[in-house]
Amino acid sequence: MHIAVGIVFLVAWMLCRKMPDGKKNMFGKPIKPCYQISCGLWSIINPVLKNNIYVNRLEEKMQILYPNKNKKEVVRQFLCYKCSLVFTICILALVISFIVVKKENAAADRVSSLEKEGFWGSEKEELLAFEVAGCSRI
Repeated sequence: MHIAVGIVFLVAWMLCRKMPDGKKNMFGKPIKPCYQISCGLWSIINPVLKNNIYVNRLEEKMQILYPNKNKKEVVRQFLCYKCSLVFTICILALVISFIVVKKENAAADRVSSLEKEGFWGSEKEELLAFEVAGCSRI
């Protein structure tokens, strides 16, 4: 699952490499791949959101804050920056959860003892064969 989500992020970044890299973003310096993915999504979603109330209010507020700038460009930079922060957090959470799952699986593979009662609750001894690093022991 982790690998599939990582591959999706990688493919999305490969498809959006020609998007702006955020160097001239006025809201902060984002991480380039995440910013490019969010700009790619914005270019897809923007035509759908032309008459969206949230985007229209955001344009009005950005026009007040930045009167000399193009309001559509400022809104694009703002939303791409915020989405890039979300993508960055998601990628970090993905990496951390991948590490935790791998460590738990490694700890679960180790067996320190086997306990089993014998027939009718009496103790029973058995010899078990196991293999450690290519050496066979009985």
